Amino acid sequence: MNAILGRTLAAYGRQFVPLFVILGVVALPIALLEFYAQSGFMRFFELLDQLATLPPGETIVRARLLGELNRATTPNGWTALILAGELIVYPLARTALIVFVAQSLDGLASRIVAAYRRALPCWLSQVVVFVAFIGMAFVLGVACVVVSGIGVLAVTAAAVFSRGAAVAAGIMCGLLVSAAAVAAIALGNLAWQMASVSVAIEAANPVLAIVAGLRRTFDRPFLRRTFGVALAILGVEWFGALAIGSVAGVVADLTRVQLVSAFAGAGTRIVLDGVLGVFVVLYTREVMRRREGTDLLAALLGPAGAAVELPDRDDGLEPADRALIAQFLARRAALEPRAAETIAARIAERVRPKLRASFHYLNDTDLLEHLGR
Repeated sequence: MNAILGRTLAAYGRQFVPLFVILGVVALPIALLEFYAQSGFMRFFELLDQLATLPPGETIVRARLLGELNRATTPNGWTALILAGELIVYPLARTALIVFVAQSLDGLASRIVAAYRRALPCWLSQVVVFVAFIGMAFVLGVACVVVSGIGVLAVTAAAVFSRGAAVAAGIMCGLLVSAAAVAAIALGNLAWQMASVSVAIEAANPVLAIVAGLRRTFDRPFLRRTFGVALAILGVEWFGALAIGSVAGVVADLTRVQLVSAFAGAGTRIVLDGVLGVFVVLYTREVMRRREGTDLLAALLGPAGAAVELPDRDDGLEPADRALIAQFLARRAALEPRAAETIAARIAERVRPKLRASFHYLNDTDLLEHLGR
């Protein structure tokens, strides 16, 4: 994880300006909308304060304040624009960021406009993935409420026999439910982020992306490490939210200009989202490499090389083929079974025509093991 973190900071530092611009073209206008909508929120709290301090006999004034409060809480055009930006437009910027980062990591020249152009066909799938994970979160939230309710009933019933035991059981149940909720939120958040990476760099099919995100997140050999990564990301996001508010508050105190404060908070969020975006792309690619052998598949897509005349004792393989077989055999145990079968079949398909003997009686894996001896 430390290696990935170091690569994240290095990659973000090299591409700071384009990554900031990719997110900024969406995040800064949203911040401007939130600034102009802020007056409505401030009015909401002012009305609550007036209602709380109003004498009981002031029924006419109370009715007027309640009417204003109802109008203040009714969704308006500002609310719709902000929601559209956060839920619809921002996924496009996130997809463009992933595309840009992936191309940069592959050594390809990438441009901001080109990244957005490539992200546009994936936009609807990205929204579908986001909404799907929102739905999963809602279902898990309902389940958590139900479990909590059952726990409360059980503790209440136990209090009839022993108040001390009921208090201890209540504390224990509360801690267990809280820990389970944090774990579910952390893993679900990482699964969504890995699914969004899949949409951007693999296939735009949202169902396949969701399956890939969940599979890679809950993959048993990597689950402990992935859980630590998920908790770290969630912690950074939570503390980052506090940092955004702190930066905005400090800027507001220094400049006395609320608009500058709003843009300062948005800039902090852009930097945070950019760093986390680069990290998730790197971690997802690392999981894909170790468990799915994507680097081996990429090597198979490269040129196989021209046949060369070899000594009679040689079996007909080229050095590149031998190196590929050696890499596969060394990493086969760590690969997913399906990925190992696929890669073995692809390598065998590549090398069989070059062999001096047919070895038709050996399946793909046995053939590679024989050639790797």
